[in-house]
Amino acid sequence: MRQSNVGRLIFLGATLALTLCSAPSQGAFIATETSSVNPLANGEYLYSYTVSVAANSTAYASEFDLALGGSIDTTSLPINPSNFTSVYAPGDSFTGASISFYATNDGTQNLNSIGISPGSSGTFSFLSTNAPTTGAFQVLGIDSTAGIVTVQGSAIVPGTVPEPSSLLLTGFGACGALGLFARSRRRPTV
Repeated sequence: MRQSNVGRLIFLGATLALTLCSAPSQGAFIATETSSVNPLANGEYLYSYTVSVAANSTAYASEFDLALGGSIDTTSLPINPSNFTSVYAPGDSFTGASISFYATNDGTQNLNSIGISPGSSGTFSFLSTNAPTTGAFQVLGIDSTAGIVTVQGSAIVPGTVPEPSSLLLTGFGACGALGLFARSRRRPTV
């Protein structure tokens, strides 16, 4: 089996597992998240997330958040439902990257009725050169009686790439260990 087919099977299995293991919702807010990752020919990965709100849910999905392990291509962010906007935070050495998708309000809508409506779904997508790993997601809704309600779980997200200095230190350590090994293998000459 070609390596690309093996990779696709791994992504399909991870997608299925994460879909089945998504956290149950709170209160009357019933929403699910399904992740998928498609490797592209140019070395990038297309990450897609479908948020579905059950027809009997009492709240719209008004926000979708992802904790990312690695960076994403910010030129690809507009791939989301038309009534959502996105905010990407690249993070630093202490906090990881994250992306949030927020439902927009034109000022005439009730806050309880913006976003993905009950019985509907929305797909959010972006590109990354980083291979997939597991991260956290959160879907928020506003319920007229319960207030802000959430659904949390695991999703497939871009992984981290080691910093060049970390790779350099690892290389020096390996060279040093190899040198010690070679030195201990030398036989003393008489």
